[in-house]
Amino acid sequence: MHEIENVFRTVEELDKHFKNTKEKSVILFADLVNSTLYKQKRNFVNGLFKTKLHNEVIAKIVENNGGRTVKYIGDAVMCEFLLGTNYHMGYKPINAAIKIIEYFQEYNQNISDELEKIETKIGLALGTVAYFYNNDPQGYTVDLASRIESCAKPNQILVEKKMIDYCDISKIESQVGKALRYQKDNYISDPVKLKLKGIEHPQEVVEIKVGSSFLGIKSENMFNEYWENYRFEASLWEM
Repeated sequence: MHEIENVFRTVEELDKHFKNTKEKSVILFADLVNSTLYKQKRNFVNGLFKTKLHNEVIAKIVENNGGRTVKYIGDAVMCEFLLGTNYHMGYKPINAAIKIIEYFQEYNQNISDELEKIETKIGLALGTVAYFYNNDPQGYTVDLASRIESCAKPNQILVEKKMIDYCDISKIESQVGKALRYQKDNYISDPVKLKLKGIEHPQEVVEIKVGSSFLGIKSENMFNEYWENYRFEASLWEM
């Protein structure tokens, strides 16, 4: 923090910095499901190992699809796909999200103990970000992606509708979709307006189909609960 304070001594200097570093990106948040319960039932060290597996798989898939891991927040992963003006490339982070869910679904096939399964939930948003603390994206798009993810169910991908409007949805694909010969519109649910904490107006969100059916979008935001888990678990990592 001291280094940042030395560089930006005034609000005006910080404002100038952000204006000069704005980029168009897709922000992806993925959150390990039931991690707090797992640590209580199976001990903290086992929980950390499960978190490690979850985070490493996501980081690898994101990297293989043109994105990068920004940081780990306890049992959550924040990733960025830099698009520039190529908004149609938004299908890449969506396909990465699909592959993440598919990977864990396959991983869980031979696991009978429900608590041992690794499940995640994902939220994505497209927009302008600016960088602070080196390569850490900041801004409304980051907040929006985080709040969208907090509304997702296990194994569910929720996406800001604006992102779907811009991207080339004909290139969205999943294993089930290939097998069932989905058309491009088969992957996307009808939009649902959600009131998200800290966001002034309701936001239109769609679900991306991963399996053979949609899970349905939650109508109530759970951001507070999940954010408290992030803060608690992040503090343990820093000890």
